[in-house]
Amino acid sequence: MANVAALSKTHSDIIQNWVKEGGKLIATYQTSLFNEVGEQRNNFSLSDVFGVSYNGTSVNTIMDCYQKIITRNEILSGFEKTKLLHNGGRTLMVTPAPEATVITGYLPKINNQPPENAFPDSWNSPNPIAVLNNFGKGQTIYFANETAKLNYTVGHPDYNDLLKNSINLLLAKNKILSTNAPSSVHVYLNQSSANENIFQLSFVNTSSTSQRPYRDLVPVSEVKVHLPFDIRSIEPLLNETETKLKVNENTVIIDNLEEFYSLKIHVK
Repeated sequence: MANVAALSKTHSDIIQNWVKEGGKLIATYQTSLFNEVGEQRNNFSLSDVFGVSYNGTSVNTIMDCYQKIITRNEILSGFEKTKLLHNGGRTLMVTPAPEATVITGYLPKINNQPPENAFPDSWNSPNPIAVLNNFGKGQTIYFANETAKLNYTVGHPDYNDLLKNSINLLLAKNKILSTNAPSSVHVYLNQSSANENIFQLSFVNTSSTSQRPYRDLVPVSEVKVHLPFDIRSIEPLLNETETKLKVNENTVIIDNLEEFYSLKIHVK
């Protein structure tokens, strides 16, 4: 839930029950801090689920700000040689619940000039940014900053790696698809509610020139997808071009993706 700020109590209760029964959730920034008509709450309606409480303060962390590593686990895979991670945008000041695990914490702005002042007054970090929490049978990871937005707007690899590692931790041993497609190709796998052995695999290509709005799509070739199951049969649902398809056990290869392509898959 990427900064899903406005959330009714009804929808909050649905999400809370879902996590309690074993759901896994990643949420960022102001998620559930406002009701469905935009009125701010004193605390997150999903506070118990996130394992944090809002202190009432939002801090400008757009420049020269960092997160301090507090607890190392799978979320910090790849960050073994550093004690600080990038922070930007705005950050909410929150207090962790006693049972929650604080992964990273907020540090005030560290001025980079002059060099003799390029350090904080204190390295203490009482306000968390990334928090891992067990709630009922489920598990959540909450980011008090705008991690999802910053991953897109700033593009610093710390945000992408934190989100990727969080997904991997929450998935545990559950397998998902993998693909060689560039980030401009969106790949979706949906399971039929009527038949658990039927899936829809869809591709949306947004590769284009640098101009916006884009006028020309750039085709992507040899898109390969590895699925978490073996394929019994497969058929195109919508194919406006002469796209050629190859299938090998659990792997699908399409030779040329233009704007959209969709497949119906029966699993073994």
